[in-house]
Amino acid sequence: MSEDFEKLSVLELRKLAKEMGVKLGAGINKQGIIEKLTEARGDEKDDAPQQPMHRPIRSAAIITDDEAEDDDIPVLTPNAPMSRPLTPRPAPAQTPATGASVLSGISAKAPAFTMEGSRAWNNPRPYQNSQPGYPRNQNSWNSRQPGAAGASSQRPYSAAPQRPVAPSYTPRFGPEQSAPEPQAAQPTASNDYRPVHYSAPAQDYQPADAQPFAPQQQDFNRPAHYQAAPAPGPTLSELLTAGDVGDGEGVLEMHPDGYGILRSPVSGKKDIYIANAQIRRFALRTGDYVVGKTRPQRESDRYVAMLYITDINGHAAEEVKARPTFDSFTAIYPKKRINLSGRSQDAALRLIDLLCPIGFGQRALITCENKAQGTEMLKKLAAAVCRNYPKAQVKVLLVNESPEEVTEMRDALKADVIATTFDEAPEEQQRVFDLLTERAQRLVEDGRDVVLLLDSLTQMARICNQLIPATARTLQNGLAAGAMLRAKRLFGSARNTREAGTLTVIAFAGGETALDNAALEEIKGTANLEMSLKQAFSVGFDPLAVRAKKSELLLTEQEKHVSDSLRAMLKDIDPKEALSQLLSMLDKTENNDDLVQKFDSWMGA
Repeated sequence: MSEDFEKLSVLELRKLAKEMGVKLGAGINKQGIIEKLTEARGDEKDDAPQQPMHRPIRSAAIITDDEAEDDDIPVLTPNAPMSRPLTPRPAPAQTPATGASVLSGISAKAPAFTMEGSRAWNNPRPYQNSQPGYPRNQNSWNSRQPGAAGASSQRPYSAAPQRPVAPSYTPRFGPEQSAPEPQAAQPTASNDYRPVHYSAPAQDYQPADAQPFAPQQQDFNRPAHYQAAPAPGPTLSELLTAGDVGDGEGVLEMHPDGYGILRSPVSGKKDIYIANAQIRRFALRTGDYVVGKTRPQRESDRYVAMLYITDINGHAAEEVKARPTFDSFTAIYPKKRINLSGRSQDAALRLIDLLCPIGFGQRALITCENKAQGTEMLKKLAAAVCRNYPKAQVKVLLVNESPEEVTEMRDALKADVIATTFDEAPEEQQRVFDLLTERAQRLVEDGRDVVLLLDSLTQMARICNQLIPATARTLQNGLAAGAMLRAKRLFGSARNTREAGTLTVIAFAGGETALDNAALEEIKGTANLEMSLKQAFSVGFDPLAVRAKKSELLLTEQEKHVSDSLRAMLKDIDPKEALSQLLSMLDKTENNDDLVQKFDSWMGA
């Protein structure tokens, strides 16, 4: 018996041991398996010597390429033809098996080991495609040829045998009973349509109602939740014809993401959205005044959108692409004087023109003890510039003011009054500072003369100081190191340029608190004209105490002679007495030109 076991492989021995119920260890070799099978066979012979050995019913069905010889279980192989159902072969005549003949009968009936068989042993499903497919019609094309028999609106196909479908589930250790014989596929009726989609020749076209049914083909490149894009909106010509476009204008404020918002200069109007493509096309910058046409606002839109641009800073949209930048201009001292007095009889304005003139591009700092006194001086200066220079761009910035004072200032002046009230957030007020600075620079790039009056510089420092993080380095009196950056940027933008326009900044500053004094210390020395307002003087300031740089560039030779003579004559006199003598000279003349002509005759007398 051991010689019969030697003829078998290890895998066949392990399979035989499993059928006999012999437990084998994981690392046992072939000789150990043979000894255990020999012992088990000897025990079975002692217990039941008359019963022949045969395969148990609960055995694993192994699917191989060989034909099955088992009478009970039909075996389906991948290489077997599937055109006809498989039928089991008749079993050969069996003889009583005893001893070695029994073992040889078992080994003879065991199928040969293949890779397909190993898959079937470990896989509960059989090794073949269990999904039925569409039957292929070999003669369908011939039936569609012109003149062929059966070429009509109905396209029959020949009856082709279908593949037998294997059972969807097979137990791991074989079926309990023999599997039923698969039934042959019934021929399909000749009047059925072909269920697959194909492209028919052009000459075989059929109407829509006569076309055979074809299953819809799914586009696997498109996600299941895909929704068709909405229909495109009306075109530009359609909007213009219908009259649905509107007029839009405003100062551009760039966003970090690339798009921009046009801030409307008229209160009550909505802001306008401008796309990134339009900004890149026309090389727009923050502070540009853009005019164009807007499309109607949809329900989902937050802003009214700009449809197309017609005007930028008063020029055609295509003409502003190659403009220079503000920082590329050359800054020089002011050379053109701002005549504040004109034909006016105001003593304060006449003294400023005579002793401390202000020019286009001046950077003037005016300190005041009382806020009301500074507001009155600001009104005088702004009104004089608007009256004498109507082409100049006069802008007034009021910081942290009350709404009533803003309304009063707008009613009294013809200038552009930009104001931030005390109830606004510091971030919003700081945004207004930056936008006004950029707007003034864009006007200078365009060759304009801009006059900006600021009230006040110390209030701006307070607002910016609130936005500095608490961990920042703090200077004296609670002023943070970076609190004056925006104030210095606005104040330092004032200059007279050689290539373009001018920017004049007249900034008022108060010294009411210790923080204000610290801010003044940071800004002092950067101005080229400094004036101090005092209530002790009737005109509001001491004209002989005004300090200016290069003021001789703004005066004629005769005016310079009169100014130097008055300073030399009144420098040793009490300031109030000197002011009274100056006022008496002003009363005797109608304007400064008349005073300059009569000055030499007065001094000679």
